[in-house]
Amino acid sequence: MISVCQEAIIDKYEQEWLPYGLLKSFFTAGSPRILQGEKLILPFKLKGNPIAIPVTCCSGPNFNERRTSEVVEIKVVPYKEGFEINACDLEKVPFGKNQFEMADQLATENLFDLIVEGIRDNEDLLSRSWELQASQIWQTGSLSLTDQKGEVRYDYQFPTPASHFPTVATAWSDSANATPINDLAALASLIQSNGKARPDTVIMNEKTYLDFINTVQVELKGDLLRIDTIGINREGLELLGGILKGSLSAGSHNLKIWVYNEEYDDPETGDPKKYVEDDNVIMICSAESNGNRVRYNKYFIPTPKIPMTSNISNTIGRLIPENISEGGSVTQELHAYGQIDGSAMTVETRSRMIYIPVSFLTYGCLKTA
Repeated sequence: MISVCQEAIIDKYEQEWLPYGLLKSFFTAGSPRILQGEKLILPFKLKGNPIAIPVTCCSGPNFNERRTSEVVEIKVVPYKEGFEINACDLEKVPFGKNQFEMADQLATENLFDLIVEGIRDNEDLLSRSWELQASQIWQTGSLSLTDQKGEVRYDYQFPTPASHFPTVATAWSDSANATPINDLAALASLIQSNGKARPDTVIMNEKTYLDFINTVQVELKGDLLRIDTIGINREGLELLGGILKGSLSAGSHNLKIWVYNEEYDDPETGDPKKYVEDDNVIMICSAESNGNRVRYNKYFIPTPKIPMTSNISNTIGRLIPENISEGGSVTQELHAYGQIDGSAMTVETRSRMIYIPVSFLTYGCLKTA
């Protein structure tokens, strides 16, 4: 006797949280002409602010010292994420769907759902990794990317000077004595002097922001009689996971205040970690305010591979695009191959993406504790 199942799925819940990217949003696509290579060459030249010196009567001209350029070599960061689909998976009832509704569904449709889900998951993984690159650059001027064992897989120090990452004299948690406005003004002036651009953006997490607004100095500046020096919004603009809380006049600098509390899972422990660490305040000269004077670029370098005929059928091959683009620029490449006996197939998402603060003197990070 055949028993009839009396259960039916009425709905489903799948936890989803988009990988926001406020920190990497300050980077734009670099040269599309890069076709290959494990290293990128970045020449730079610092000009300073020299002035013309008066000459004496009948003397010759002042011969200025020609400023030679220096070169930085940067290795690209390779990523490769994959997932496997077994033939047996095509007979299973997909997550959240009723087995009766699936009775007449073709295996190819089921395969399409699995491919799309896998590609989307890989895309999220890569997006969070790129945000981590931006996070480390803004807060340390370097990259130190680790694996599941905590071992460093990629390490690079950009030529941003250590003076751009100072520690305050009085911790912001000391609300009575801290001087956060003076601290921000000092770093902004240093960055402007070194980088020849005007800082206009600061980014911190919620804990640091609460320390900031609870200091006596900020409370006094926020007094109604001095409303022109600081403006805090109760409901700020939300963008890419960040909240624009207001603006601050610090010395001669006008700074937009962003609070960014997004997290990623630590690859070694699995515990959530904030992209912007506690007691860190990122300061950036954005291209929005400074135009061509600042450049923060991201570079995608295609993955080398031997041209071969795929053993995936044309029907399935059409379900998988060759690459994925973001903002008109390629960021990922897709590659699929199957077992000879048709028992399984593997889909890989490959990307060699590196974020580079080309204008390496136009940002910094204040340590507030």
